[in-house]
Amino acid sequence: MANADDSGFSPRRIAKNDNAGISDSRSALEVAVRASDALFAAANRDELIAATTRGSNALGLGRVLLSCGKKIGPELILDSTFTTFRTEFLEVYDRWHEADPMVARIAAGERAVSWNTARDRFPDSRQNSYMDYLRSMGVGGGILVSPSYHGDTASLFIMGSDREHRYGPDTMLAASFLGSVAMAKAEILGLSRTVSADEAIALRLLSDVQREVLNWIAEGKSNLDIALIMNLGERAIRYHVGQILQKLGVATRQQAAVICRTAGRTDPTRKEAAGPSSSTPPA
Repeated sequence: MANADDSGFSPRRIAKNDNAGISDSRSALEVAVRASDALFAAANRDELIAATTRGSNALGLGRVLLSCGKKIGPELILDSTFTTFRTEFLEVYDRWHEADPMVARIAAGERAVSWNTARDRFPDSRQNSYMDYLRSMGVGGGILVSPSYHGDTASLFIMGSDREHRYGPDTMLAASFLGSVAMAKAEILGLSRTVSADEAIALRLLSDVQREVLNWIAEGKSNLDIALIMNLGERAIRYHVGQILQKLGVATRQQAAVICRTAGRTDPTRKEAAGPSSSTPPA
């Protein structure tokens, strides 16, 4: 939903370029691999935004929007994790969100959709009006992917262009891959500020000791480090780590650390109100 020359939304003539985007599967794959390397190397929010935008540009699109674990509704766009979309668009989106056909398709179960504001028509007249509005602002089309959509929360990755183009399956696959990588990196950097209801409940099920262990995990400490800090045996720490992973429903300590950072971890040296007691670790 943006111009590939990075000038943002502008009421100018939309370029009609049948060669827009990446049509060659090898090219799309190469772009996705190079962009993912840059995304993983990002050390902060600004670097992640820059790397994501470069990947979008390389795929023949432009501006980007990433929204991680947001409440379903206008907040997905208006309270995004980060975006390079112009303020002029965001200021009026709350008037249009119920007519956004792309988000409606994601809500209906699709995980990756593309759109073309000149060609796409819908039974709902307001959806068509929304597409006409985007076109009047110089928006030709784009791609929206949603790797996560459950309950009352969702995650979205949007790449927009001023070009009227239908993106092929290889470009769609590359966009989905980049969106997943960008979301994972945003979580690692602690940019996703919300946790799901299930994760919040699971965090409350941790015992006081397990909360402290989890906080040290989020600090990057190894099991041996934590054992020395907490004056416990390493076997006991391994037990608590296993309990933490089981209660949070994750497979790795890295995933547990992401949930901890997303929820806003506390100083692990400060005692919190004890949660429900857990079984004693094996001797």
